[in-house]
Amino acid sequence: MLTGGGSMLLLSKIGKPSNLLAKARRDATKLLDCEQNGLEQPIGDALFNFAITAYHLRDWLLAYPKKIDSTIVNAVYEQAPCLNACRDIANASKHCKITRYDPSTRAVTKETNILKTLEKTDTTITYLTEAPTIIIMSDGTRMRLNDFAEDVMSTLESLCAKMREP
Repeated sequence: MLTGGGSMLLLSKIGKPSNLLAKARRDATKLLDCEQNGLEQPIGDALFNFAITAYHLRDWLLAYPKKIDSTIVNAVYEQAPCLNACRDIANASKHCKITRYDPSTRAVTKETNILKTLEKTDTTITYLTEAPTIIIMSDGTRMRLNDFAEDVMSTLESLCAKMREP
């Protein structure tokens, strides 16, 4: 049984925020592999894992024994749209529906009507390609999954570097 100050052996292997950042990198790689291969169900699983890891790095930064400026960590997490999307995806996945706040993310879906043109000698052929996954924010901003994952990772890496996190 886990009580208030307890720990779990497997989680203790994470040990410090930089190890969770490394897990977020692995999760991002898996997410992008699923997207590239067009595997819809695994994309949902991989996005859930990535969003939870990325968003909850915040908890590890704030709880780590080394003195970290919580105002900087909180400001980055509150102001970065990609991290707001991680929060919303994690909460919507865990709780089925977000009821405690107004989410910044409107939808995660596939782009529609993606046309690609192939030119071959005198003939031009237009065909539908595999539609990329996109994240639509409440303000209408659209992020392709690849850009989203890269933005999340660069934001987190920058934050950890700024915090001089081991």
